[in-house]
Amino acid sequence: MTEAQKARHAAYMRAWKKRNPGKVNEINQATRSRRRDHYNEMNRRSAAKMAQVEGHPLHHASHPVARWTDPSAYLLSRVKVRAKQKGIVCEIDVSDVQIPEFCPVLGIRLAWGKGQRGWRNMGSPSVDRIKPQLGYVKGNVRVISNRANHLKGNGTIEELKAVLDYMLREGANATLAEQQEADRPEPVAEPAPQLEMGW
Repeated sequence: MTEAQKARHAAYMRAWKKRNPGKVNEINQATRSRRRDHYNEMNRRSAAKMAQVEGHPLHHASHPVARWTDPSAYLLSRVKVRAKQKGIVCEIDVSDVQIPEFCPVLGIRLAWGKGQRGWRNMGSPSVDRIKPQLGYVKGNVRVISNRANHLKGNGTIEELKAVLDYMLREGANATLAEQQEADRPEPVAEPAPQLEMGW
């Protein structure tokens, strides 16, 4: 194909795309669906490069991309926002929220989820206040899993023990599959069909 032919083809495609935006969108979505992992990796690399540019919006620690480029700084930025909203003391820095590989409570691997709300993933890192009333101060915070932090909440040791005793006493520690099996009704035997005798 000559340069002139390439130019005519490019002009034709531009005009066609302008006339058929719906079709273009459909093709793009189908392509991204087939190669989702490839495009996610490309976007992540591109965002990581832009995050290194001073003054770029992605450079800010509170941007979701920072979950991968600087996870501890991102976690600290979320803590500061939460503390300000709830009027909680916050005197920690990034050295206090270094993220371990595994949750020290449940032993699950700590990793951010995907998407804008990936921080809500069960295994996402979360900053726990050991004594909630003291706030986010040095020596009073640990990085654990989001799941463990939700389970702990702001309950006291006595309250959590009471919850555990209740669950053990009532059998609430059964798995979902066991509960579904226990709740399944007994099958009802169908009556045998009555045969009409011809004599």
